Amino acid sequence: MTDEIEKFKKAAGETFRKIEGTVIEKTVSEESKLWAALCYIIVVLFPIAVLLTDKKQDRFVKFHSYQSLVLFAATMVYSILLAIVHFIFGMISKLATLLLIPFYFLPLLVFLLMAYTAYQGKLNKLPFIGEIAEKASR
Repeated sequence: MTDEIEKFKKAAGETFRKIEGTVIEKTVSEESKLWAALCYIIVVLFPIAVLLTDKKQDRFVKFHSYQSLVLFAATMVYSILLAIVHFIFGMISKLATLLLIPFYFLPLLVFLLMAYTAYQGKLNKLPFIGEIAEKASR
């Protein structure tokens, strides 16, 4: 079994690691992890820089750059809708507007969580957004 894994490693020409004996997973370089995480921290500029440089050849970084851009667009729509709801609730009650304040921080938490998971080398796809990013990165 190990001979087959070694042959596979040599044929692929990439770095792999064993997980629980038989399952193998492609490892992601530290540089790629950093680039992918920065796509979520420096939201618009870094993903565009990735797509304009030779980093677009790295599937991991390319996926995260597209997902970051789509997540940013979704965040803009979310923020506009939340502002409208905040305005409407503000006309009803000032207490209701205070209850909406934590919802403004949700996109920030999502971006930070995605940056963390990208730096861990994980390819987490967000529902709906991840599908769009996957199609775009092909």
